[in-house]
Amino acid sequence: MLDRQYVFCIPRGGFNDVLSQIEKAWRYAESYERILVVDARHSGLTDSLSRYFSTEVKGVFLHPGEALLRHFDSLEVSPSFLRGRVSRHSGRYEGHYVFKDVDTGLPLSFDMSRAYRKALLVHHACGGNELGFDCLRRLTLLPEVATEIFRSLVPLGMDYDAVHIRNTDIGTDYLAFFRQIFPKVRGQKLLICSDDLACREAAKNFFVESKVLTVTDIPDTCGNALHYYAEQNTFAKNLAMLTDLFALARARRLFVAQITAGCKKGEMSGFSWLAHKLQAHQEIVDGIFASLSENPPFCQNPPSPVSTPDEQS
Repeated sequence: MLDRQYVFCIPRGGFNDVLSQIEKAWRYAESYERILVVDARHSGLTDSLSRYFSTEVKGVFLHPGEALLRHFDSLEVSPSFLRGRVSRHSGRYEGHYVFKDVDTGLPLSFDMSRAYRKALLVHHACGGNELGFDCLRRLTLLPEVATEIFRSLVPLGMDYDAVHIRNTDIGTDYLAFFRQIFPKVRGQKLLICSDDLACREAAKNFFVESKVLTVTDIPDTCGNALHYYAEQNTFAKNLAMLTDLFALARARRLFVAQITAGCKKGEMSGFSWLAHKLQAHQEIVDGIFASLSENPPFCQNPPSPVSTPDEQS
Protein backbone atom coordinates (compact mmCIF):
# COMPACT_ATOMS: atom_id res chain seq x y z
CA MET A 1 0.00 0.00 0.00
CA LEU A 2 2.92 2.38 0.59
CA ASP A 3 3.68 2.73 -3.14
CA ARG A 4 0.12 3.71 -4.13
CA GLN A 5 -1.47 7.08 -4.80
CA TYR A 6 -3.71 8.61 -2.16
CA VAL A 7 -6.36 11.18 -1.37
CA PHE A 8 -6.08 12.26 2.26
CA CYS A 9 -9.36 13.79 3.48
CA ILE A 10 -9.43 15.83 6.69
CA PRO A 11 -13.09 16.85 7.10
CA ARG A 12 -14.09 19.61 9.51
CA GLY A 13 -17.42 20.76 10.96
CA GLY A 14 -20.47 18.82 12.10
CA PHE A 15 -21.54 15.34 11.09
CA ASN A 16 -23.13 16.20 7.75
CA ASP A 17 -20.10 18.36 6.90
CA VAL A 18 -17.84 15.41 7.68
CA LEU A 19 -19.82 13.04 5.48
CA SER A 20 -20.13 15.56 2.64
CA GLN A 21 -16.41 16.25 2.45
CA ILE A 22 -15.58 12.55 2.65
CA GLU A 23 -17.97 11.80 -0.21
CA LYS A 24 -16.45 14.57 -2.30
CA ALA A 25 -12.95 13.14 -1.80
CA TRP A 26 -14.27 9.57 -2.20
CA ARG A 27 -15.69 10.30 -5.64
CA TYR A 28 -12.42 11.86 -6.76
CA ALA A 29 -10.46 8.88 -5.44
CA GLU A 30 -12.73 6.48 -7.32
CA SER A 31 -12.40 8.45 -10.55
CA TYR A 32 -8.61 8.43 -10.46
CA GLU A 33 -8.08 5.02 -8.81
CA ARG A 34 -6.54 6.42 -5.65
CA ILE A 35 -6.72 5.14 -2.09
CA LEU A 36 -8.92 7.29 0.16
CA VAL A 37 -7.70 7.85 3.71
CA VAL A 38 -9.91 9.77 6.17
CA ASP A 39 -8.89 11.52 9.39
CA ALA A 40 -12.00 12.89 11.14
CA ARG A 41 -10.27 13.63 14.44
CA HIS A 42 -10.14 17.38 13.74
CA SER A 43 -13.88 17.62 13.02
CA GLY A 44 -16.79 17.90 15.39
CA LEU A 45 -16.50 14.15 15.94
CA THR A 46 -13.04 14.71 17.51
CA ASP A 47 -12.57 11.01 16.88
CA SER A 48 -11.81 8.50 14.18
CA LEU A 49 -14.76 7.53 12.01
CA SER A 50 -13.55 3.93 12.24
CA ARG A 51 -14.69 3.76 15.88
CA TYR A 52 -18.30 3.92 14.66
CA PHE A 53 -18.49 2.78 11.04
CA SER A 54 -16.95 0.36 8.58
CA THR A 55 -17.18 0.05 4.80
CA GLU A 56 -16.83 -2.90 2.46
CA VAL A 57 -15.38 -0.70 -0.26
CA LYS A 58 -11.77 -1.63 -0.96
CA GLY A 59 -9.19 1.15 -0.94
CA VAL A 60 -11.03 3.24 1.66
CA PHE A 61 -9.59 3.65 5.15
CA LEU A 62 -11.58 5.49 7.83
CA HIS A 63 -8.50 6.03 10.04
CA PRO A 64 -4.97 6.86 8.83
CA GLY A 65 -2.71 5.15 11.37
CA GLU A 66 0.52 6.70 12.57
CA ALA A 67 2.78 4.73 10.19
CA LEU A 68 0.81 5.91 7.17
CA LEU A 69 0.84 9.51 8.39
CA ARG A 70 4.64 9.36 8.66
CA HIS A 71 4.75 7.92 5.14
CA PHE A 72 2.66 10.83 3.87
CA ASP A 73 5.40 13.20 5.05
CA SER A 74 7.81 11.59 2.59
CA LEU A 75 5.59 11.93 -0.49
CA GLU A 76 5.22 14.55 -3.19
CA VAL A 77 2.00 16.27 -2.29
CA SER A 78 -0.54 18.78 -3.50
CA PRO A 79 -0.81 21.39 -2.10
CA SER A 80 2.99 21.38 -2.45
CA PHE A 81 3.61 23.57 0.63
CA LEU A 82 2.61 20.58 2.79
CA ARG A 83 5.63 18.52 1.72
CA GLY A 84 7.25 16.98 4.81
CA ARG A 85 4.57 18.17 7.27
CA VAL A 86 1.28 16.60 6.17
CA SER A 87 0.99 14.80 9.49
CA ARG A 88 1.44 17.93 11.60
CA HIS A 89 0.01 20.84 9.62
CA SER A 90 -2.78 22.98 11.08
CA GLY A 91 -5.78 24.47 9.34
CA ARG A 92 -7.59 27.70 10.18
CA TYR A 93 -11.13 28.45 9.03
CA GLU A 94 -11.29 31.49 6.74
CA GLY A 95 -14.99 31.53 5.89
CA HIS A 96 -16.89 30.23 2.85
CA TYR A 97 -16.13 26.64 3.95
CA VAL A 98 -12.40 27.11 3.26
CA PHE A 99 -9.59 26.10 5.59
CA LYS A 100 -6.15 27.62 5.09
CA ASP A 101 -2.76 26.46 6.23
CA VAL A 102 -1.72 28.27 9.43
CA ASP A 103 1.92 28.57 8.28
CA THR A 104 1.39 29.81 4.70
CA GLY A 105 -2.18 31.16 4.65
CA LEU A 106 -2.93 29.12 1.52
CA PRO A 107 -6.02 26.93 0.91
CA LEU A 108 -5.73 23.31 2.05
CA SER A 109 -7.15 21.47 -0.91
CA PHE A 110 -6.61 20.76 -4.60
CA ASP A 111 -8.44 21.13 -7.91
CA MET A 112 -10.79 18.16 -8.11
CA SER A 113 -11.56 18.79 -11.77
CA ARG A 114 -8.22 17.42 -13.00
CA ALA A 115 -5.73 14.60 -12.57
CA TYR A 116 -2.41 14.81 -10.70
CA ARG A 117 0.83 12.86 -10.89
CA LYS A 118 1.73 13.54 -7.27
CA ALA A 119 1.36 10.57 -4.96
CA LEU A 120 -0.64 12.41 -2.30
CA LEU A 121 -3.52 14.88 -2.53
CA VAL A 122 -4.80 16.59 0.63
CA HIS A 123 -8.36 17.83 1.05
CA HIS A 124 -8.86 19.69 4.35
CA ALA A 125 -12.25 21.44 4.32
CA CYS A 126 -15.77 21.75 5.74
CA GLY A 127 -19.23 22.34 4.34
CA GLY A 128 -22.29 20.12 4.26
CA ASN A 129 -24.58 19.33 1.34
CA GLU A 130 -26.51 16.45 -0.22
CA LEU A 131 -23.32 14.42 -0.60
CA GLY A 132 -23.51 13.62 3.12
CA PHE A 133 -26.41 11.25 2.56
CA ASP A 134 -24.59 9.52 -0.30
CA CYS A 135 -21.60 8.95 1.94
CA LEU A 136 -23.68 7.59 4.81
CA ARG A 137 -25.32 4.99 2.58
CA ARG A 138 -21.85 3.54 1.88
CA LEU A 139 -21.19 2.96 5.58
CA THR A 140 -22.27 0.35 8.11
CA LEU A 141 -22.38 0.85 11.86
CA LEU A 142 -20.01 -1.35 13.82
CA PRO A 143 -21.94 -4.14 15.60
CA GLU A 144 -21.28 -2.82 19.10
CA VAL A 145 -22.34 0.71 18.09
CA ALA A 146 -25.44 -0.49 16.27
CA THR A 147 -26.45 -2.57 19.30
CA GLU A 148 -26.13 0.37 21.71
CA ILE A 149 -28.14 2.66 19.44
CA PHE A 150 -30.86 0.07 18.85
CA ARG A 151 -31.23 -0.52 22.59
CA SER A 152 -31.97 3.19 23.01
CA LEU A 153 -34.49 3.19 20.16
CA VAL A 154 -36.58 0.20 21.25
CA PRO A 155 -38.48 2.08 24.03
CA LEU A 156 -39.72 4.62 21.48
CA GLY A 157 -41.80 2.00 19.70
CA MET A 158 -42.82 2.51 16.08
CA ASP A 159 -45.49 5.21 16.20
CA TYR A 160 -44.22 8.61 17.28
CA ASP A 161 -43.65 12.08 15.87
CA ALA A 162 -40.35 13.91 16.24
CA VAL A 163 -38.99 17.44 16.18
CA HIS A 164 -35.43 18.65 15.70
CA ILE A 165 -34.30 22.11 16.78
CA ARG A 166 -30.77 23.40 16.24
CA ASN A 167 -30.32 26.34 18.60
CA THR A 168 -26.73 26.94 19.72
CA ASP A 169 -24.23 28.45 17.29
CA ILE A 170 -27.10 28.95 14.84
CA GLY A 171 -30.47 30.06 16.17
CA THR A 172 -34.13 29.11 15.93
CA ASP A 173 -37.30 30.84 17.10
CA TYR A 174 -38.35 27.61 18.72
CA LEU A 175 -41.31 28.99 20.68
CA ALA A 176 -42.95 30.17 17.45
CA PHE A 177 -42.12 26.77 15.97
CA PHE A 178 -43.75 25.04 18.94
CA ARG A 179 -46.92 27.10 18.53
CA GLN A 180 -47.15 26.18 14.85
CA ILE A 181 -46.89 22.44 15.34
CA PHE A 182 -48.81 22.15 18.62
CA PRO A 183 -52.18 21.26 16.99
CA LYS A 184 -50.53 18.68 14.73
CA VAL A 185 -48.90 16.72 17.57
CA ARG A 186 -51.67 16.98 20.16
CA GLY A 187 -52.22 13.59 21.77
CA GLN A 188 -49.20 12.01 20.08
CA LYS A 189 -45.95 10.60 21.38
CA LEU A 190 -43.44 13.35 20.58
CA LEU A 191 -39.68 12.91 20.46
CA ILE A 192 -37.66 16.08 21.14
CA CYS A 193 -34.09 16.26 19.81
CA SER A 194 -32.07 19.45 20.18
CA ASP A 195 -28.53 20.62 20.86
CA ASP A 196 -29.94 23.20 23.31
CA LEU A 197 -30.86 21.94 26.79
CA ALA A 198 -33.06 24.99 27.51
CA CYS A 199 -34.99 24.39 24.30
CA ARG A 200 -35.56 20.76 25.20
CA GLU A 201 -36.76 21.65 28.68
CA ALA A 202 -39.09 24.29 27.22
CA ALA A 203 -40.59 21.65 24.93
CA LYS A 204 -41.43 19.42 27.88
CA ASN A 205 -43.39 22.28 29.45
CA PHE A 206 -45.01 23.44 26.21
CA PHE A 207 -46.37 20.23 24.71
CA VAL A 208 -48.65 19.46 27.65
CA GLU A 209 -51.08 17.49 25.48
CA SER A 210 -48.40 15.22 24.04
CA LYS A 211 -46.27 12.51 25.60
CA VAL A 212 -42.83 14.09 25.29
CA LEU A 213 -39.92 11.67 24.80
CA THR A 214 -36.13 11.95 24.65
CA VAL A 215 -33.55 9.27 23.95
CA THR A 216 -30.28 10.95 24.97
CA ASP A 217 -28.96 13.29 27.64
CA ILE A 218 -27.22 16.50 26.62
CA PRO A 219 -25.18 18.97 28.67
CA ASP A 220 -25.78 22.70 28.97
CA THR A 221 -23.26 24.01 26.43
CA CYS A 222 -24.02 27.70 27.14
CA GLY A 223 -24.65 28.37 23.46
CA ASN A 224 -21.70 26.43 22.05
CA ALA A 225 -22.25 23.91 19.28
CA LEU A 226 -22.74 20.51 20.88
CA HIS A 227 -20.25 18.78 18.57
CA TYR A 228 -17.50 21.15 19.71
CA TYR A 229 -18.36 21.13 23.42
CA ALA A 230 -15.15 19.88 25.03
CA GLU A 231 -16.43 18.79 28.45
CA GLN A 232 -17.83 15.47 27.22
CA ASN A 233 -16.73 11.91 26.77
CA THR A 234 -16.00 11.79 23.05
CA PHE A 235 -17.42 8.35 22.34
CA ALA A 236 -20.54 8.99 24.45
CA LYS A 237 -21.10 12.33 22.70
CA ASN A 238 -20.92 10.78 19.24
CA LEU A 239 -23.04 7.81 20.24
CA ALA A 240 -25.73 10.20 21.48
CA MET A 241 -25.54 12.17 18.23
CA LEU A 242 -26.02 9.03 16.16
CA THR A 243 -28.83 7.84 18.43
CA ASP A 244 -30.69 11.12 17.95
CA LEU A 245 -30.13 10.94 14.18
CA PHE A 246 -31.64 7.48 13.81
CA ALA A 247 -34.40 8.22 16.30
CA LEU A 248 -35.43 11.18 14.13
CA ALA A 249 -35.16 9.03 11.00
CA ARG A 250 -37.58 6.43 12.43
CA ALA A 251 -40.32 8.95 13.26
CA ARG A 252 -43.76 8.71 11.69
CA ARG A 253 -43.63 12.46 11.05
CA LEU A 254 -40.58 14.68 11.36
CA PHE A 255 -40.94 18.40 12.10
CA VAL A 256 -37.87 20.57 11.54
CA ALA A 257 -37.41 24.15 12.74
CA GLN A 258 -35.90 26.47 10.16
CA ILE A 259 -32.86 28.52 11.15
CA THR A 260 -33.68 32.15 11.94
CA ALA A 261 -30.19 33.39 12.88
CA GLY A 262 -26.76 32.35 11.63
CA CYS A 263 -25.12 31.03 8.50
CA LYS A 264 -28.07 28.90 7.38
CA LYS A 265 -30.85 31.44 7.91
CA GLY A 266 -34.07 30.31 6.28
CA GLU A 267 -32.85 26.73 5.89
CA MET A 268 -32.70 23.61 8.00
CA SER A 269 -29.45 22.50 9.62
CA GLY A 270 -27.31 19.84 7.96
CA PHE A 271 -28.14 17.40 10.73
CA SER A 272 -31.88 18.01 10.27
CA TRP A 273 -31.54 17.54 6.52
CA LEU A 274 -29.67 14.27 7.00
CA ALA A 275 -32.39 12.97 9.34
CA HIS A 276 -35.03 13.98 6.79
CA LYS A 277 -33.29 12.09 3.99
CA LEU A 278 -32.92 8.99 6.14
CA GLN A 279 -36.56 9.15 7.18
CA ALA A 280 -37.55 9.05 3.52
CA HIS A 281 -35.26 6.07 2.82
CA GLN A 282 -35.77 3.48 5.52
CA GLU A 283 -33.97 0.89 3.41
CA ILE A 284 -30.79 2.93 3.91
CA VAL A 285 -31.33 2.92 7.68
CA ASP A 286 -31.66 -0.86 7.54
CA GLY A 287 -28.43 -1.08 5.56
CA ILE A 288 -26.52 1.08 8.02
CA PHE A 289 -27.67 -1.26 10.80
CA ALA A 290 -26.80 -4.37 8.76
CA SER A 291 -24.13 -5.38 11.27
CA LEU A 292 -26.85 -6.48 13.71
CA SER A 293 -27.31 -10.24 13.59
CA GLU A 294 -31.09 -9.77 13.30
CA ASN A 295 -31.74 -6.58 11.40
CA PRO A 296 -35.01 -5.14 12.83
CA PRO A 297 -37.81 -3.67 10.72
CA PHE A 298 -37.27 -0.01 11.53
CA CYS A 299 -40.39 1.36 9.97
CA GLN A 300 -43.59 -0.60 9.48
CA ASN A 301 -45.51 2.30 7.95
CA PRO A 302 -44.34 4.74 5.26
CA PRO A 303 -43.18 7.98 6.94
CA SER A 304 -44.77 11.32 6.22
CA PRO A 305 -42.67 13.98 4.48
CA VAL A 306 -40.62 16.30 6.64
CA SER A 307 -42.45 19.40 7.77
CA THR A 308 -40.94 22.87 8.11
CA PRO A 309 -42.49 25.95 9.72
CA ASP A 310 -43.63 27.41 6.38
CA GLU A 311 -45.50 24.21 5.56
CA GLN A 312 -47.00 24.06 9.04
CA SER A 313 -48.52 27.56 9.05
